[in-house]
Amino acid sequence: IYADLGRIWYEKLHRDRNALSSWELVLDIDPGNTEALSAIAAIHRAAANNSDLVETLHRIVDVGAGTLEPRVLEGVWLELGALYTQKLKQPSDAVDAYNKALEVNPGNFSALDALEAIHSANEDWLACVEVKQRRANALSEPRDKIVVLLDMASMWNEKLDDPARAAEPLNQILEADPL
Repeated sequence: IYADLGRIWYEKLHRDRNALSSWELVLDIDPGNTEALSAIAAIHRAAANNSDLVETLHRIVDVGAGTLEPRVLEGVWLELGALYTQKLKQPSDAVDAYNKALEVNPGNFSALDALEAIHSANEDWLACVEVKQRRANALSEPRDKIVVLLDMASMWNEKLDDPARAAEPLNQILEADPL
């Protein structure tokens, strides 16, 4: 009944505070109720209450890790990464969130793009090369993989001043496309 009250307060009467109270009562009864947590997250999202949204999203992944679909968990981690990057300006927390998304789906190119952007902005070239390697591993098309590996070699040579390590991605290119 508290879930019904939460929906009515929020959707019909537009009373966020009352809706949050009702959903919290649901969680008092069932702390692992991901429907209640998702509803609370939606209320915080609509109100642009980012710190409470982050807290709620963390609660969702904590209680839903064993029950939620992997794509849902991946989406929550991506949202956390975006919040940490764009709204809260906490790049280290964003990196953690994007890495969690990649644990769920190693081929998530949005997470890889975000990680690469964060590491490039911080001029953390070693971390950037590691992300590029993850991208190369996730790519199935040889031509796309070659482009990333060439970029890695260039980064090893120019940004990290390590020509010996630049040979590693070049060797991977030969493995991917032996000519």
